Amino acid sequence: MVDVKLYTKTYCPYCQGALGLLKELGVKYENIDVTSDDSKLKPVQKKENYYTVPMIYVKGKFIGGFSDLQELVNSGKFEKLINPKK
Repeated sequence: MVDVKLYTKTYCPYCQGALGLLKELGVKYENIDVTSDDSKLKPVQKKENYYTVPMIYVKGKFIGGFSDLQELVNSGKFEKLINPKK
């Protein structure tokens, strides 16, 4: 099971930044590329009332986009979300 799920578009620099950061951290993730078909994205956008990509979920909880991910990583909170027992 993956800890992080992202909705991304290939041309989005913030999406590429989020993917790069997760790779750098060694975090397993599921990337749902909606570049050519955003039908999977529309219901998620409406549910979260969030209309940009990337849309990032950690352990099933929506955390926001790339800036939100960076903030969690920099504050040390991301590690606690991924490994709550540490």
